[in-house]
Amino acid sequence: MRSAIIDALDRADFKGSQAHRANIDDILWQELSDAVWVLASLNDLGGSECAPLQRSLRHRLSGIRHRCLLLSAFISGSNVKRADERLATSADQRAYALEVLETTLTGDARRHLLRLFEGNETSLGRSLNEDFPQQSMARDQRLALMIVPGGHRLEPWIRACALYATDKLLVEGMTDVVVEALDDDELLVRQTAAWALSRITPEGWHESIASRRDTFPDAWIEQLTQTTTQDHKESLMFLTVEKVMILRSVSIFAEVPEEVLADLAGYLEQLDVAAEAPVYEKGALGRTMYIVADGKVRVHDETHTFVELGPGELFGELTTLDPEPHSASVTAVDDAQLLALDRDALYELMATHSTVLRGLIHTLCLHLRDKGRRR
Repeated sequence: MRSAIIDALDRADFKGSQAHRANIDDILWQELSDAVWVLASLNDLGGSECAPLQRSLRHRLSGIRHRCLLLSAFISGSNVKRADERLATSADQRAYALEVLETTLTGDARRHLLRLFEGNETSLGRSLNEDFPQQSMARDQRLALMIVPGGHRLEPWIRACALYATDKLLVEGMTDVVVEALDDDELLVRQTAAWALSRITPEGWHESIASRRDTFPDAWIEQLTQTTTQDHKESLMFLTVEKVMILRSVSIFAEVPEEVLADLAGYLEQLDVAAEAPVYEKGALGRTMYIVADGKVRVHDETHTFVELGPGELFGELTTLDPEPHSASVTAVDDAQLLALDRDALYELMATHSTVLRGLIHTLCLHLRDKGRRR
């Protein structure tokens, strides 16, 4: 909400008066305090097991930097805003942006914001910690604080990633925290907590879920129950966090923020296709895009195979954009798991996130170039 308000003020070309300065300084102080908390969290987590959580925290940090610069621009002028546009580009442009900040900003804002954009995460955390003291925590303590955040306003996606990391790290001592998350207001958090609990205590999680069944979709609980009776490597159900990881591997979604992909994951239908079974036949009308999550499929015309596609690759995107009969058939080479995205959901995502539209345009260009080379 704060990001939306600040971006709206920026689009309206808002210029703060002297009377606004104290209020803006207070908001900047809150943002900087939040940044130091995020940096302390990244320092406490460590390890590749927490990679999705670390990415979500770094995205939050990027949002803090963006808001801080716009807030400063309301008082200091447009040069600060131009610095925001340059900071993510080349090293030379970054150096220029930092110089702009140094010459434009004044007082505490100058000192703190320069620190926020300089150095690596470890040195940055140490330097800001002087004015915003943070307590170092064990990894399980930090995870617990993210799952049940108390005074911290954490996005549901960050908290779901913390629950996902809890399983990856096999943190059995956090069972009580995970159970508490079963009553969260957000469905994403509740579902991830139920999944994590089923992995931490495979034999006893049903008891915790039994009294809360009305807060979960029946089909979801049924799938989770089936999953816990099998080897975890042969899971029947992709968790939302796992769907997001799959979407990130697809080129058209690579630049879309993960919390947005988490919303998109709710539109994806998971399909299990047996080896040699058809996904669709040539001539069938298409309006669905498919992403290979596991296994392999082949695109063919009768016995002639055009290409085989594996995890992270997609097909059917052209007929999704412009529904028409498929020009080829697609059949599973071996047992495959696919994620299907309907045309209406894709159009809604393109309307709200230009990065998806750019990704699709890039994909179409690749198709055209490939077609030209084959000629």
